[in-house]
Amino acid sequence: MIPIRSNANTVINENAPSDARSLLAYYNLEQYPDTYLFRGPMYSDIYSGQDDNEPYKDDKPKYERDYKKNKYIVVNDWKKGKLNNNKEHVGFFPRMWSSENAVNYLDFTGFLDFSIKNEFKDQEQLIELVNQFKSSVDANDITSEEYHQFLSTYGSYLDISKPSLIANLKYFLLFQVNKMYVRYFLWNFAGRQNDIQWRGGSENGNWLSGLDFIDEYRLGPQKNLPTDLSENKARNTYYFIPLILGLIGLVFLYKKDVKNFWPLIVLFLFTGLALKFYLNERIYEPRERDYALVGSFYTFCIFIGYSFLSIFNFIEKKFGGYTSLAITSILCLSCPVVLATYNWDDHDRSNRYTAQSLAKAYLDSIDEDKQ
Repeated sequence: MIPIRSNANTVINENAPSDARSLLAYYNLEQYPDTYLFRGPMYSDIYSGQDDNEPYKDDKPKYERDYKKNKYIVVNDWKKGKLNNNKEHVGFFPRMWSSENAVNYLDFTGFLDFSIKNEFKDQEQLIELVNQFKSSVDANDITSEEYHQFLSTYGSYLDISKPSLIANLKYFLLFQVNKMYVRYFLWNFAGRQNDIQWRGGSENGNWLSGLDFIDEYRLGPQKNLPTDLSENKARNTYYFIPLILGLIGLVFLYKKDVKNFWPLIVLFLFTGLALKFYLNERIYEPRERDYALVGSFYTFCIFIGYSFLSIFNFIEKKFGGYTSLAITSILCLSCPVVLATYNWDDHDRSNRYTAQSLAKAYLDSIDEDKQ
């Protein structure tokens, strides 16, 4: 279907996968930068210059279709056709790999260490410049942008350290796991602050429970907020009710039916945390990426369903069948009631006619009784 659509020359035809070669490139995500999971270059590579021993490496060969021979042939093998990474800045577990986000990495994990190269240690003017800059850093007078500019300008005179394994682990846990998974998970099962993208700080895009003693400890005072924050339609608080029910169901399933527990927990982890490891996301994506994790959230909802059985079995031991059923129903129905109450206003599609008008415009553009 993809090549057929591309050959139809549609208005939106990203990367134009109209033949086998371009379709392969499309499937291999060649339009995106290379990512590395276990060993690869760090973002600090942009400050280091080319590798001294192997400045270039082979790139993928370029194929073009030969209509006479009716096959694809190599028109350029791209031997030594691509800049190689500096081996001094290649390391294990490269979580911070995107050179385009160097300033954000510096801001999130701290500045990189550097020293003057041995061959320039007799340059008094350079020594004075570096000492002045380090003094400004110690006095907290240098921003991440200014630090980046300094390393970019004088990198050829400096030995710049790559991010350590500890720094990469810190970034993985604090950003990729905490901010890009746990935050999204709690949006759905604890509550959400607003629908403004999080880019650091406590004002936008965080999870919010509705329990003031927890929220104020994490995010500061939640009273007397500006109206654009307090009245944001996506400010939805669930008081941890869905989360608590899900955990009750998870424990219940583990105790009662471990054979069904393990497939579900594996599905939950592989569509959640394992996906975060595999995607190796850059810091501050262009938009929130919670939609990529719905499989994990759906799986947790199954655990919420099991909580009904867990609570019913517990109460039945004390009150009997019908009473237990009534109490359990009231307790468990609190979850969808709270969700519907808070989510209705920001999911209501009343008086929104853009999609309908666009569909009608498409249909009106077609001649009657013609395909």
